[in-house]
Amino acid sequence: MFNLDRALAWKSEPNVVEALSCWNLVTGVASSLQHPFDDRSPAHRTLHDKVFRALNLPAMTPPGERYVPRWSPAELSLLRLVLTDGITLARAAFIDDGRQTL
Repeated sequence: MFNLDRALAWKSEPNVVEALSCWNLVTGVASSLQHPFDDRSPAHRTLHDKVFRALNLPAMTPPGERYVPRWSPAELSLLRLVLTDGITLARAAFIDDGRQTL
């Protein structure tokens, strides 16, 4: 079970694990609904890559290094918008289906 509200619970900086999990979930929901939830624009791709890179996965981060993102206000606004739009879409899909599980 995934709490979508936690993905938006940040004040100054996002929890990148929560944000990326939410983003991936709503992208999958949109895809299955054939909904034009567009997270493929250059700005979205750049932001998604930044969130992903901030996870500092061992396979992607050289030993002894750590990526610490610096978030611009525009990036934070776009991230909140993408996640909010995606959560709204996912909730509507499940509520319309009669399963209020989100």
